[in-house]
Order: sequence, then structure tokens, then C-alpha cells
Amino acid sequence: MSKEVVGALERFFANAAHPVLFAGAGVSVQAGLPIWSSLLRKMVEPVRLTDPAFHNLVSDAIAQNQLTSAAGYIQAYHRMTANDRAASIRASLKGGLAKELVPLIRLPFRSCLTTNFDRVLHDAYAIAHQAAAVEYRYGDSGLPNAVWSEDFHITRIHGGMEVYESIVLSENDFRRLLDDPHYWDLLSVNFTQRNVLFIGFSFYDPAIRHIMTELERRFGASSPGRHMALVPDDINSEFLAKASALNIEVIAYSPSGYHADLWSSIAEFQPATKSIKASNAPLELTKKYLAACFTRLKAKSSNSALKDALGEGIVSYLLQDSYPKPLAIGKIRERLTDALGIKQGAAEIVDLALNSLVADDLCKRVPIEGGRGKGYVWSTPAKSNDTLATAIGRLSESVVDRAMVTEAWTIPASIQEKLPELFEHIVRSRGWDLGAAFAEKIPPEPISISTLIEEFDICPNALDRERLERVLTIMFQRPAADESKLLMELGMVSFGLEMAFNLPNTTLLQSATLPRTIYFDASVILPACVYGHPLHVTYNDTIRRLKSAAHEGAYSISLKICKGYLNEIISHKRQASDFYDRLGEDARGAAMNAAMFHGPANSNVYIAGFAHHLESHPDCTLDQYFDEFANYKTESDLFRWLSAKGFEICDPPRRDTLWNDISLYLQKAYSSDLARGKTAILIEHDVHQIRILEDDVERGHRSVFVSADKQLIRHVRSRSPALADHMMSSASIVQFIILMLGGIPASAGITELLWSSRLSDRTTQIRSHLTASALRQYNSMLTRSMPEVMDEAADAITQEMNRRALDLDAPDPAKKAEAFRVFGNLSEEYYFKKMRQEIEKLDRSLDER
Repeated sequence: MSKEVVGALERFFANAAHPVLFAGAGVSVQAGLPIWSSLLRKMVEPVRLTDPAFHNLVSDAIAQNQLTSAAGYIQAYHRMTANDRAASIRASLKGGLAKELVPLIRLPFRSCLTTNFDRVLHDAYAIAHQAAAVEYRYGDSGLPNAVWSEDFHITRIHGGMEVYESIVLSENDFRRLLDDPHYWDLLSVNFTQRNVLFIGFSFYDPAIRHIMTELERRFGASSPGRHMALVPDDINSEFLAKASALNIEVIAYSPSGYHADLWSSIAEFQPATKSIKASNAPLELTKKYLAACFTRLKAKSSNSALKDALGEGIVSYLLQDSYPKPLAIGKIRERLTDALGIKQGAAEIVDLALNSLVADDLCKRVPIEGGRGKGYVWSTPAKSNDTLATAIGRLSESVVDRAMVTEAWTIPASIQEKLPELFEHIVRSRGWDLGAAFAEKIPPEPISISTLIEEFDICPNALDRERLERVLTIMFQRPAADESKLLMELGMVSFGLEMAFNLPNTTLLQSATLPRTIYFDASVILPACVYGHPLHVTYNDTIRRLKSAAHEGAYSISLKICKGYLNEIISHKRQASDFYDRLGEDARGAAMNAAMFHGPANSNVYIAGFAHHLESHPDCTLDQYFDEFANYKTESDLFRWLSAKGFEICDPPRRDTLWNDISLYLQKAYSSDLARGKTAILIEHDVHQIRILEDDVERGHRSVFVSADKQLIRHVRSRSPALADHMMSSASIVQFIILMLGGIPASAGITELLWSSRLSDRTTQIRSHLTASALRQYNSMLTRSMPEVMDEAADAITQEMNRRALDLDAPDPAKKAEAFRVFGNLSEEYYFKKMRQEIEKLDRSLDER
């Protein structure tokens, strides 16, 4: 055992906020697997007798340590197929003594990076923790998700043995890495924001040589004490030079006895217990930039890309932080590099930002003291916090007002003082969640107010926590117009900041690559085509912006819908008609109740659109609404209606072997979901679309399938990660356009996509519905008695609905219609009637005065 190694481990884990293991070839060697040179010798061994000249060529390259050249020879060798090479690698790297690595993988790392292709670390983790580690691998479309994962995960950054095409071996493979922004975003986050411990780099192989060289070129030196390397004292001097240039602390040990000092020290080391609040750690990085970026977003029009506001906001923060001292342009670029972890491209970001800030008279160019050239200084004392503080202050005041009206609760001053901080915490947490969902290309999960309140610990007692949770949840579910706009802006800038700091190359340095063909399923095309639905405007603005971007780029874009989805749309419309027709004279009120109760995202799309239309046209019938906005009854009618709006309807594909494979996979994947609405015919429609997309991808077409179905996207990713790379959620495509292109105006639909919330139980849902209904009918003065009446009414309505076995979520239109008819009557009896009585009492009391 080495005291130096044990002491270094104690120091590393004591100081590391986010410890990451970087495992080199020596780790796999400890488990009995071959190093690079041995792996290449095994790959070329089968041709020793049949082609000795080629065998000698590769062997000579290996002997001279020209390993990437040797790998290139093997890859280009015409007598060895890709399957042969893949089989050789799998055979060489199969197995391994995983138990030898259990002491290492038990250390309190938050994640692991490795240049190795094998799975021995995964096996060791399974032994140590009796669970599988989350895994990512270069070559998979899910690689960007590694940045956002808060669970322990292992990322093989140069590919894995299971997929030969992903493996990085030759010089050409390494050159390919240079152009992959996702690869560099991953390294950027780990080496500029986290704490990396290098272990197993006794062999200075091409993989670590490539990484060290590019880290120095792209990021420069890290802050002293951030990273550490445990290496043998006979390590290659080039590694030591690179480590020194990168400020990596080097701890040397004796390599004798097969590195016994290292592995015995790891086995003996007992880390001190240290609590790290994982959910908050990544948020601190962007906290100081939020105000400046929000100010720049507010100053720019919706036609500007969000990424431009982010660049300007970050640079403006750097200038304000230095005020009144000017900063030389080189120093601004250096600080931007330190903040974002990007060296190449920093000059372009800074120059564009400064040009805009100077044009807006926010900063000016001045000489640097001592005649050392020109620099920039902020024009006035920093005030960017004012804009953010005003927005958050407005939301905090709204919570206080809502609490008084809906809960008859005067929020204590001690809690009121903390509300702005709570809102900032909510906004920053949501930005992280939105970024993670965007990277996975799925709709974001609903916001959990209870979790956020618990994390922030704002309320000292349970009753106040429950009240605050109800007030905030209803606010996020049904914000007023001004609240909605503020939430949209805060959500977008927080999302953008997380993207900029976690995927800087992809977000700030890459141009928007737009598809040439976009397929939509019914979950997207329905809201897009149904007037009155809150997502109608948002989706149409997105489609319009995609078309204008295509026009600007002088290319055409096709908007397509697979024919099977027309069946779903017509079926959805019939369900709305059935619901409405069964209610007779109660139909309008029930439609309004259904849309308000479930929220537009969880209601029948036509009912939601009709309910919104009723607000301005209270005498309208559903048939009149259909005649004006949805004038189609059959799939043929809909075909013509959609074609007139610029959509191309494509026929289902042939049912070949691949179609059958996709169908079988989705049927199995959805087998547990069939009772919850994903019927066989709906699965068949998805199979048609996935098969069409498969064909497009195989032909090299730039096609994307947009769906709001989170489960479908995840099922496709499980089956084919490469195909899932051509899928996006509807929320993701809206976020993408706002981030990279701009041109989508603010709308309630964007707020709905960013801040959707979920009520915890049926009584709370009913309470929320009654609150919203009362606020629509009465002003705040007349609702002072609402909380007492509401508490009794919500409980009574819930009990009566349960007694009659009525389900407001019933899939059967007849049962749902009956449930909402009764619900409307009970609301009138238990709530609105009593509210009117209370208001009459108030009126009499005022008259007596």
C-alpha cells in the first residue's frame, strides 16, 4: 500500500464536488484484458500464415508503437471483413475478472468515463451494487444524455465492443471525433465543471494521447486542484508534460508487482461520508448568469435566436462583474473559455456579443491602462438583476394574492421574504429538467412543486407547505396572461443557459441543421389543426418558422402525415361529438368543465378548442364550431382539408419483414400499456410511420418524425438508437427553433409545454377546478369566503362521485359524459349555490353599513 496514494484519494474525494473516474487501459489490464498492442496483435493473428507480408507490416507498426497506423492497416485490409474484425474484438475483450475492479467502482464517484471498449467496469459495478449502471457509448444517439444523467453512469467515450462501427481505433477514427460536437460537449462538461481522477494510464496509448492533446488545445489549463492522476513513476514523459500543462495534479507510485501499490491502496482506502445534494450541484454553475441573460432576452425581439441572447448575456455579465475596470478583449475571451469550456469559437461568440452590446449603448470600447491596446467597459453600474428581480417579484406577489383569495391565507412575512429565492430555484431547476428532456428528445416531465418546496425548505410546518403547494400548483397549471408570459421567458432562458453550459459546442457553435422532411403523428397534428387549442398557435408558428427557414436557405421542406393517423383524427372528432351529443342542454357547460378540469393537454383536443371558443361565442354549438374550423367528416374529407393546408399525406408502407419486426417489437413494448389506450390499431399506425422513417434514413434522407408520445420515442430508442436520432418530441422542436433560429412569438402554448404540472389527487383536482371556475365568475373581493366553502364542496363532490362510481377520466365517452354531467350538477349544488349565498350575505352586510 502507498501512503501517498491513500492520502491523495482522501484529498480528492474531500474536495471534489462532482468526482468522476476516468479509467484507462490499465484498469482493464487489472481485470486480465489486453492492452492496445495486444488487441491489435490478436486481430491480425488469423492472417499470419495466409498473408505473412501483411502480418509483418502490422506487426512492425505495432513494434514501433504506431498503433493507429496498425489499426488503419487492419481496417483497410480487403481479406478481412468488418464482421471478422468485430468478432475478433469481441472474443479478445469478452469476460475479464470483474471482481478485481470492485474496490475501484465502490469509490464514491458520480460517473465514469473510459476509453476502453470492454464491459468489465459494468460487470464490476453490478457485483458491487447489485444493480446495473446506466450506460452510454460513443456512436449512440443517446450520448448527449450522459451530460444530464444524475444517476451513476459509465460512458465508453470511444465506443463499445458490441458495436464495431462505434469503436475508435485508427487515425481516421480519431479525426472523426474532432468534428463531433457531442463528444466535445461531454469532455467539456467533465473537464471544466467536474473533478476527474485518472486511473489506469500506465500505458500512454493513442486514446489518452489524443484526449490530452485536444484538451490542451480546446480548453487549456483547468483551475489548480480540480483534477488528479494516479500514475506509475515510469510513465511516459509526454503524459507528464500534458498533465502539467492542464494543471492535473500527478501522484506517482511504484509500478512493481503489477501496480500492487495502486490497487492495494484503492482496496484499503475508506472514503469519509460526504453528503452531496446532487439535484442542486449542477444548478450553481449557471446561477450568476441568469439575470444578465434574462435581461438580454427581454431586450431582443422574438425573431432573434435565444442562443444570441445567451452569448450576449454571458459577456455582459463578465463586463458588469469587472465594472468599473475595463476588460481587454483577450481577457473576455479567456473568461468565456473558463466559463463554458470552449476555447475554439470563443472569439466569435465574444465579437458578436460585443457588437450588439455596443450598439445598444450598454458597453463601450476604451483604452487599457498602460497602453496595452483596447478593451471594453460596461457603461453604467450593473442593473441587470433589476429585470430578473422584477419578474420574480411579480410572480411572488401573485402567489401572495392567490393565497389570500383561494386559501384565505395571509402568507407569513418569513415565507414571503423567501418566495423570490424559491422562484429562482424553481426556474433554475426547470431549466435543467428541460435541457435533459431536450437532449433525450422527449416531452419534459410535469413540474413537481412538492419536491421543489421540499428541496428549498421554505415552510416550517406541514400545513403551510400544503397551502403553498396548492397555490403554486394551480398557478403553474392555470397562469394569468402576464404570469404565463413571464414563466415562458424565465423557462426559456433557464433552459438555454443549461444548454449553453452543458452542450456549449452544440448550442453556441453549431449552425441549425434543419430536416428536409418532417413527419407528424396525430398527437401533434391534432392540436396544430384545431382552432382554440392552446398549442394551435404555438405549433403553427413553429411550422411557419420551419417553412421560412427553408425559404431563406433556398431549399424545400415537406410536411407529411402517414395516412393511418387520419383515422385517429376522425375517431377523436367522433369522440368529441359523442361526448357533446349525450349531454343535451348541459353540453356547453360540461365541455367547459371537461376542458378546465383536465387542462387542454389532457382533454379531447376538439373539446378543448371548443371550450376556448365558447369564451367569446357562448351561444355556439359544437356543430357550428366544426362547420367553421373542422369541416370534415370522413378520412377522405380530412385528406383534402389537410392537403389544402400544405400537408402531404403518405400511404402506408408495404408489410415486409422489417415491418413485421417493428410491429412485434412495439406490441411487446406496449403490452403493459394496452389497457391504457394504446390499442392494436394505434400501434399499427406507429409501425407504418416507423417503417417509412427507416426507409428514409436508409436512403440518406434528412427526415425527422415529430411526436408528443414519450413512450413511443423511448420504445424506438430501445430498439434502434440510430433511428431514434431522427425523432423529436413536439416540445423539443419548439425549443430547438426558439434556441437556434428564433421567430416564434410568445404564447400560452409555449408556457404549457415548458411548465406543465400535475395535481396529486382527485380532491385536489376538484379544488383546483372550483378555484379556477370561481375566479372566472367573481372578482377577488367577492371570493374572500371561497376557501371555507371550497373545502367542504371539494370533499363532498369527491365522496359523491366515488359513491356513484363515476370517473372523470373514463375512456368510454358515454361514461365520461355522464360523469361530467353529474360533476356539473354537484358543483352547482355544493359550491356555486353556496358561493352565491355567501356573496348575498356580503352584499347585505355592505348595504347595512
